Amino acid sequence: MTNIILRTSTLAVLASVAVSAFAQQTFTFGSTNSWGAPGDSNNVTQLAFNPVGTAYLMGASATKISGTLESVASGNWPEDSVVRLSNSAFPGSSVVLRPIPSIGSFTTLPVVPGPAFYFASVGTLVGGLVPIGSTWDVEFYETFDDSTSFNDAIWQSLSFATQAVAPLVIPTSIDLGCLTSSPTFTDMPQIDAGQIKWFKIKLPAVGASATDYLDISTAPQVADLNTNYDTEIGLYDASGVRIATADDAGAGLYSLITFGDTVNFRLAHTYGTLSPGFPPDGFDGLLAGGTYYLAVSRFNVTFNPIEFSVTTDSLVSIPAGVRLLMDSIVFVPSQAITGTVTF
Repeated sequence: MTNIILRTSTLAVLASVAVSAFAQQTFTFGSTNSWGAPGDSNNVTQLAFNPVGTAYLMGASATKISGTLESVASGNWPEDSVVRLSNSAFPGSSVVLRPIPSIGSFTTLPVVPGPAFYFASVGTLVGGLVPIGSTWDVEFYETFDDSTSFNDAIWQSLSFATQAVAPLVIPTSIDLGCLTSSPTFTDMPQIDAGQIKWFKIKLPAVGASATDYLDISTAPQVADLNTNYDTEIGLYDASGVRIATADDAGAGLYSLITFGDTVNFRLAHTYGTLSPGFPPDGFDGLLAGGTYYLAVSRFNVTFNPIEFSVTTDSLVSIPAGVRLLMDSIVFVPSQAITGTVTF
């Protein structure tokens, strides 16, 4: 283990860089004041180098945190004390971690070891590859300043650990080719209990124009439009970053993701005796053109923000024939998606 000195406005602290077969890098801070609003000159800010001979990933599944928070100012809540990280390789980007998302007065609270709770992020630092030799800036501040005359809280032995980058694992997927016509129905194979089924699809860019839209949804089997399977879907880009998710926005308990036009709503999906879904209205924003991966499973699904990380605790399968619908007015000029997928 090698120690490196960090600069701080009030304290001299050490960052321990642990190197192992797993190449984990850990920064540990001693008694550290969390004073006021972001940018307050009294806030403790620290500069930590990234000298280890490997690159690191900054992401929800890679950044771990531990430590203890002590209250100083009257009325301070633990959720007010946050930590902002920025890195020299990502100008203008930052991520704010809220280690203890609890409310109410307190005296001392430990951080529950595990993934840090993300409060806010700007730019591309989350999920970004942090290169060798870059530097970290760390600011400890309060989202609500309870006292302007002294610090609100003190962090004791606060640690961040970042895992070395592992190769991105692309999920095994059913390749649907390119979206070139609309609407397009695909009969999905059976999705077993506890299983995530992935579909690869090349999608067009969907802009803000009133004539641009793309809606992705699930729908019942043709043989029985009254069946109501509680699906969930999540769309990820080719680098494994979550773009959008949906639970019950479609008809009945089916799912709907909708991009683009927010003015001219499409008709709500209706099937058999199922309750109508929400009118597709572009509530998932705009979409860059490119290759995407769609995860489909049955409730209850957790769609993590990076690395194609999706899990479900469903104990019930989705039978073959439940459909995947893509409806768009913009297309990719290539082979169309047609027919029934067999798997």
